[in-house]
Amino acid sequence: MNLIIIETLQTAQNVLVLHRLNTVASGVGVLRYLLSYTAEHCLQRHQFGKPIGDYSRVEEKLSEIVLNLYAMESGLFYFSGLLDAQPSRNLSLELAALKIFSSEKVWSGIDTCIQLAGRFGLLKNVPYERFLRDARNHLTSMESNDILRIMIAGEGITEIIPGFEKTISDLSVFTRHPITNIKTKWLLKRRKQGKYAAQAGSGPKVTEGNASRDLKDHLHPSFADMATRLAINTQRFQSLCQISLIQYGREITNEQMLLCQLADAAIDLLLTSICFGRASRSISIGLPRNDYEVSLIFILLIQMINWIE
Repeated sequence: MNLIIIETLQTAQNVLVLHRLNTVASGVGVLRYLLSYTAEHCLQRHQFGKPIGDYSRVEEKLSEIVLNLYAMESGLFYFSGLLDAQPSRNLSLELAALKIFSSEKVWSGIDTCIQLAGRFGLLKNVPYERFLRDARNHLTSMESNDILRIMIAGEGITEIIPGFEKTISDLSVFTRHPITNIKTKWLLKRRKQGKYAAQAGSGPKVTEGNASRDLKDHLHPSFADMATRLAINTQRFQSLCQISLIQYGREITNEQMLLCQLADAAIDLLLTSICFGRASRSISIGLPRNDYEVSLIFILLIQMINWIE
């Protein structure tokens, strides 16, 4: 009986994971189609003597859709490859993060397309109205995005951290002893200043396989400065999680506003890292128009890191 229950739960978990992946895939397809459709409309519609696509504000709106689409595609390709290579791997948190990002960007992207189309976008003979309704369903499909945010941050802190109970008891010492409290604050301040950017975590500078923990060593040299900046913000995120654990302890799972903010930061860090890997690979193997991908990743990284900071 217990074996049947375990297998049923595993099947339900697999269905959830695949549903999130399918949601992202459908969102990528919809946004690709609408981007092409809207770009063509902007070239054909003239205002004040020239196509509206020549105006900088319209270009900005379209470029924002392109940036979000690139991040969505990168996450979809990456996690699809992981599931193909390791079918038994648990990617529920990662795909939940990708589903949150994708569903919200598809919703905002379709809304932007409707704005660019004007009244024309509300007609039934164009696809905007139908896709907008479908995109609204993605926001609450299976689980609402806010529930997923709480799940990502809550499970990320309580389950991913090795020895959660021991970590809580160790960190609680810092609130009772002034000397260790000052030492911890000094360490967190140094992390915020980027003094430990060469380390991906709190461990040594190399892994057990003698691989460097310095992020820039794993990317194309043109990304060295931005990789360091990403590593600094990863350290800041680690410090933020530790500060939150020190302040709230086991009650952190009840602080939903904080958990949502932690989840948003984690989602941006995750997708930025994936986009970095994709752009670095494009340059390294010489894919066509890799300079375009470099421009995209620089803009995307600046936007996400500015939000995190």
